Amino acid sequence: MFKLEGTHVKSVTGFYIEVKDALDRESQPIQVFNKIDDGEKHGLGQEWDLVYADEYPDEPTKGELNEEFGLYVERDFYIVSNQSSHKYMQVVNNRDMVVKTRNGRKEQVFYFDQKRKAIIPRSVNKSVEIKNSGKNKEMIVYNNSYSHWW
Repeated sequence: MFKLEGTHVKSVTGFYIEVKDALDRESQPIQVFNKIDDGEKHGLGQEWDLVYADEYPDEPTKGELNEEFGLYVERDFYIVSNQSSHKYMQVVNNRDMVVKTRNGRKEQVFYFDQKRKAIIPRSVNKSVEIKNSGKNKEMIVYNNSYSHWW
């Protein structure tokens, strides 16, 4: 049995629900632990918001603005450099990201996918990401179910 205490969820045995090791990453396990009041990273792993399903805001749909990301859902856009040549971001070899002069090809057209929370090129159904799990500086497109920005 559990009880809500402010932003904490406490078990009848006195333990609190937390994200294991307070690591904010996909598929991180949930566990119970002693209360941590440091207000820092570990303490935040024990803080929760309860949102009742009938009060949860709807996800933006096609053509609507996702305010968190500042992008319109499934609405085509170009990513244009502010350098003097104003080149367009383009996918080459179905993987690499480069800049090229505007050419009207779909490799220069992108959209925001609400489900994956990712920028997707129209030419390939892959997410725009940072190469080598963020350990590299180059941008690529990668076949993932959601975007990573490490």
